[in-house]
Amino acid sequence: MKILGKKSLSSIIKIFLWILLIICLLVVLIGGIVVIKEFSYFNTDNTLRSLIILYLSSIPASILIIQFIGIFKSLENSKVFENQNVKRLKTSYITSIIMGIMYLVNSIMLKTGK
Repeated sequence: MKILGKKSLSSIIKIFLWILLIICLLVVLIGGIVVIKEFSYFNTDNTLRSLIILYLSSIPASILIIQFIGIFKSLENSKVFENQNVKRLKTSYITSIIMGIMYLVNSIMLKTGK
């Protein structure tokens, strides 16, 4: 199977990433509605903080998916080595670091109970 160009592996992955982005945004939206409706169930300190951090981490996760969609779109167009891909990769690693810090803070807060 081809890696670059139309009807290649990169075009299949790009379609999968679009589906993943749509599912991710729907889950965040539906999850937010459930949390608002069942607020009394989630109103413990640790659970509520964890949910807030998870929802906030959906922002960099969505940015990360969008960057990878752009990378695979350029691969589909057979433009492998372009400056835009370098910028997308830089944005990807920054958002990954942000998400990692958010999850680290969440796990420390759960461990200490604060």
